[in-house]
Amino acid sequence: MSKPKKKPTPETAVDAASVQQAVQAAKTLASIPGQEVLEDAAHNPATRGRYDELTAQRLERELELSHRRRVRAAEEEDRKEGEQAEIERAIAAARKATSPARTVLDMTRHQVRFGRVVLTASIALSIGSAMGLAALVEGMGGPVPVGYLAEIGLTGLSTTVIVWRGILARAGAKVDDNTQKLFAFLVAAPLLVSIVGSSIGSGPVGAACSIGSALFAGLAYLINTSASATIGQAIAKIDATANTKQKAPATPDGPAVTPDGSLSRRRPQPKQSPAESAGIGDQTARWLADFTAASQGVDDATATPDDTDRQGVTDTPDASDVLGLFPDLEGTRWEIRLAIHVYGIDISNRALSKLIRCSRDTIRTHRTALWRDGHKVFDPNKVNDC
Repeated sequence: MSKPKKKPTPETAVDAASVQQAVQAAKTLASIPGQEVLEDAAHNPATRGRYDELTAQRLERELELSHRRRVRAAEEEDRKEGEQAEIERAIAAARKATSPARTVLDMTRHQVRFGRVVLTASIALSIGSAMGLAALVEGMGGPVPVGYLAEIGLTGLSTTVIVWRGILARAGAKVDDNTQKLFAFLVAAPLLVSIVGSSIGSGPVGAACSIGSALFAGLAYLINTSASATIGQAIAKIDATANTKQKAPATPDGPAVTPDGSLSRRRPQPKQSPAESAGIGDQTARWLADFTAASQGVDDATATPDDTDRQGVTDTPDASDVLGLFPDLEGTRWEIRLAIHVYGIDISNRALSKLIRCSRDTIRTHRTALWRDGHKVFDPNKVNDC
């Protein structure tokens, strides 16, 4: 069966009128001004809805990322401040533990404590030695209590000599050779008699008790002498430090600002002679100018919007005479008190940490201590904001 043949599609006839109409429509569209505005997705009505949707998504994402960056920066700053505070606490504890004054206190306590333990052990072992002497007296037909009394006399004599020798060593007393030999004889002779007597009465066990008692007594002597020597060395260091401070010359200039902008740890000393004291005001003014220049980076722009420590150091303080103020303070605490005196009690802990170059935890600790000591370092109505 043959397939039917397709009929040819008649071609559309193009006439001059339709072409003329299309050209006229194109010219009409081309004559409309400002069509380039439609090329912007934000201005084209067909794409404006999608444009607003995508823009909102992008802004939300940017805001979220910005928030994460700020949180990380705040956490890092908090970590650094906490680490710095921990380092300062560790350094302060190490200095306190190794200071000569602390050594004197610790050695005195340890000398008493260890001395008591050692002497107690020596007396306890002497009881075993006394049993040996009592057995020896009983074997000879004598009264048993005599053996105990003999051991008390022998061990008590040597122990008393050892304690007294330690007291002399602590006091730094110098003993001549003859006295030293007599001390040694009074310690060794009673212990030797006790060892021999307990060995005969109760055998090796009694001898062990006597020897142990003698060794603990000797240890008590070493504790007393070595502790006394250590205490003497520590006191010598304290005296040397005190003499050095007394002989240190007065500094000719007022408090200085170091190259990094922090306060010098050296306390300024006021000048004595009238001729020299004539320029104190100028020197103080220069110092205050340097102090202010070093603190120009501390203002509201450097603080976070939600931080309570937003008060910056922006006002130039009066050039008053600050030499010789607060003579009862030293070091960091004196620097903090002086800065509060210069800039006022409204200065924040953040600003003080920038000036003094230490953490806000340290500033808060010293500021609270100054307040407890009676210094006016902040507004009582704003204690929790400092």
